Amino acid sequence: GAVAGLAVGAAVASAAAPVYVAPPVYVAPPVYVPPPPVVVSQPAYVVPAAMPLGTQLASVPAGASRMVVNGVTYYQYGPTWYKPYYGSSGVYYEVVPTP
Repeated sequence: GAVAGLAVGAAVASAAAPVYVAPPVYVAPPVYVPPPPVVVSQPAYVVPAAMPLGTQLASVPAGASRMVVNGVTYYQYGPTWYKPYYGSSGVYYEVVPTP
């Protein structure tokens, strides 16, 4: 009978013990933190200085614009205008006044 009494006492004790229920866990949504801005400075556009009239070159600067004025071909780069000429060594370009 002692074993039965012990078993009944344990059953009554476990039934009377409170059941632990964990409190709800709240998770906050993630917070968006934008990255710092990237600042890239652009190189300043530099207009080349005008070359002296009559200066002769083997080629015009890279990026020179080809233009036809009154049927004559010129090249312009910044404030400087070039006119192509044909010589014994090939084409050369001379700085000329603005057409």
